[in-house]
Amino acid sequence: MRFLSFIYIVTLALFCVGCGGGDSESPPAASTIIVNSLEDSSKAPAGTMTLRAALAAAASGATITFDQSLDGGVINLTVVADYHTELKGEVMGMRMEPSGPVSYLVGYLARDYGSSGLYARKDVVIDASNLPNGITIKWNGAEDARVMAIYGNLTMKNIAITGGKSVAVDISATNPDQLWTLGRGGGLAVWGTANLENCTIYGNSCQGDFGRSRDRGAFGGGLYADIALIKRCVISGNTVLGAGAAGGGVYSVGGADSSATYSSVAECAISGNKISGVYCYGAGVYSDGGGIGNRKTLLLTNCTIARNLVEPSPFTPADTLGRGYWRGSAAYASNGSVMI
Repeated sequence: MRFLSFIYIVTLALFCVGCGGGDSESPPAASTIIVNSLEDSSKAPAGTMTLRAALAAAASGATITFDQSLDGGVINLTVVADYHTELKGEVMGMRMEPSGPVSYLVGYLARDYGSSGLYARKDVVIDASNLPNGITIKWNGAEDARVMAIYGNLTMKNIAITGGKSVAVDISATNPDQLWTLGRGGGLAVWGTANLENCTIYGNSCQGDFGRSRDRGAFGGGLYADIALIKRCVISGNTVLGAGAAGGGVYSVGGADSSATYSSVAECAISGNKISGVYCYGAGVYSDGGGIGNRKTLLLTNCTIARNLVEPSPFTPADTLGRGYWRGSAAYASNGSVMI
């Protein structure tokens, strides 16, 4: 894996109990599955193991690692694992007050996140730390899809994630309760803890539309996670486009569905990410502080956050011209605090 050079002065040691997602009946000691093929297939030939096949076969919490022969290789994903990926997300309601209509948080419920190249409902560990040059997982399919979605906890080491694109799609004909899929997590979408170390997340994107529904906002060009614990990573060149846009590099809900009290970004470079829209927050890193009603913390330790951009979108509808806001080109936090 090729990373920017850093001189680290202080190392932040973090421990966090993540939210669930695992199977209580999983074996006490997680097994290891070794991927030895760069092909993208769920039915690998005898004697070979692809990442897609390993993800399907692994027990919750089992470690997926890679054969030495794959060092520096690229896994080009071309198959959509799920067109209607289910993860949790906020559901907003509207009530009338004397002053007029007011939105409020209903809760965090199952939502349709649209297309994902890889998808699993369990705790997942993908570890390429035995490879000097790591492994790249790239979405290279003909259709738009994020690279991977995990309903559970995700641990990744020495992995690059690129090429993902999460786009809000009209599903009103089949889902009257949710009119659009959620354009969130262009590279990775995790409802649980995203524990990333020595990873690179680059060249991913999210796209919402320009309606007035919060659901059609676009969040997390590189990573969207309930809890983010990120260490020694490069997050660069990710984009978000939508009327509401947030978290060009990283969007952390902050532990809405967990007892964890913080998300953390340590010893990372977050650069060259961009969000465009009408109401925009946090081109580098965005924290929602655990969601409305919570006051959880985002920790930024020994990071370089540079050259991220928040800007109006060229697609801004005429009826919104003259309105809007563009906040936090480096970082932005709602409902909680930031410790730097």
